[in-house]
Amino acid sequence: MHRLAPASDSTLVLDADGYARRIGKRAGAHRIPTPDGAAPFSGVFRREGMDCLIGESGALWLSNVAGEAHRQPAEDSAPPVKRFSNMEADISQAVFSLWHGLIVTRDGELWSWGRNATGQLGREGTADTSPWAPIPGLSRIVKAAVGDSIHPAGGYSLALDTDGVVWSWGDGNFSVLGRVNDRGRPAPVQGLPPIADISAGYYHVIALDTSGDLWVWGINYGEHLGVATKLPAGMKRAELNMTQDVPIKLELDARFVGASANQRESLPPKYVKQYSVAIDDTGRLWSWGNGGHGTLVSGRRRRDSPRPAPRDTGTPPLVEVAAGAFHAVALDNRGEFWTWGGCGIADARGNLLGTGGNKGSFDPVRVPLV
Repeated sequence: MHRLAPASDSTLVLDADGYARRIGKRAGAHRIPTPDGAAPFSGVFRREGMDCLIGESGALWLSNVAGEAHRQPAEDSAPPVKRFSNMEADISQAVFSLWHGLIVTRDGELWSWGRNATGQLGREGTADTSPWAPIPGLSRIVKAAVGDSIHPAGGYSLALDTDGVVWSWGDGNFSVLGRVNDRGRPAPVQGLPPIADISAGYYHVIALDTSGDLWVWGINYGEHLGVATKLPAGMKRAELNMTQDVPIKLELDARFVGASANQRESLPPKYVKQYSVAIDDTGRLWSWGNGGHGTLVSGRRRRDSPRPAPRDTGTPPLVEVAAGAFHAVALDNRGEFWTWGGCGIADARGNLLGTGGNKGSFDPVRVPLV
């Protein structure tokens, strides 16, 4: 599970001592209140309105699961509460979309819960499910990812098993499942080498293989896949099929250790600038896609970049990076956190950077622990 979890209302990070901290309106990264004995944690996940923490013992802690945080500032979120006591010693990862969630257990099972309009729970039919239940037919799972959908109560799901096989199911629009407009039960994504990590964006996916190469598929309207699309003469962009139906490798002169695709969460699609970020084995940041919020570190303008490019961040070597809807966050090899983006946002979401102000930044800014 990752140590960085940016969302459209705040960011949750995990410090070197295993404590969860929030980066948001106030200056700095503030430790969030947790019950005695809950920390240290092994991973964090943030979804707009909800914190998710995984204890080193395997316990799952959630706050604001009923959605009350959608009506209150993230800084005032309630302390997390232990959930699913029947599974509390088994959980290694938990991820959530707007409408459903997945839990990976330490023995390789994958559990799902929530709405199921597009089959994102991985079971027969489209009936909603409560409480959590295991997905039949999947085993030896080590990682899961989920994505939002244009359909009410919909979404899509990904899972990675110990053999490096990626499984996909749910809303198959724009070929986000790695096959053309499919939907239904989990099936392997064909044409991939053994995969080490996966990231689910808003109808686009990045997979990192065991050799350090990046593979992408899904929608490419903002050219955030890193695959530049040349328009035929006389054709308008809206007339072109801007999807990558099957996985394609990005031919880049680097070996990567991590990558992240951004989500839209509950925001109207027109406000989300789709982009991707990655880190190579030297600690360099790479970015591509729509730079409308200053998330690409591509200079002091909100410029786009259809092809991945290394960026001069002015930071120590980075070891982890995560893409949020409006901003990005990174962790360097000294254990310090950096944020950037949030530019050109009318509702003052630039305060997501932990600077104490209400403006975004085209360049990474260090966020101190307080």
